[in-house]
Amino acid sequence: MNTDKTDVDVRPDAGGPCILFGFRASDPALATLNLIGGAVMQGDSRSVNADDLRKFGAQRAVCSLFAGPFDPHNDAISVIEALCTVGFTGEIVVLAPPLLRPKMVETELRNLARGRRLRLLAGVLSPLTEI
Repeated sequence: MNTDKTDVDVRPDAGGPCILFGFRASDPALATLNLIGGAVMQGDSRSVNADDLRKFGAQRAVCSLFAGPFDPHNDAISVIEALCTVGFTGEIVVLAPPLLRPKMVETELRNLARGRRLRLLAGVLSPLTEI
């Protein structure tokens, strides 16, 4: 009954400029995912704005489902809300640890993203050890 129900849909992606929220381009979590196909910009959900995104030409935004203790403002909900507010139209990729019901989480995030392309990659981050 304790089977891993994580669905990991990791496929190679080519793409343009990418904005990272809570990650660096050299982060080991991104190494094998092939999510970065062009220039990279560091983002912060508190200061993201439409002009910067337009000038940079970001086609993909990558964030974590849960924020880290030293980066509490870049969890998926904060990032998705900020991107929707500034009119981001690219793909949003949310990285997560193994989840019991990843499709349910993805559905909730898609509803929050208001029709934007969103992909949840569950199981690509280390499991949570403390709650």
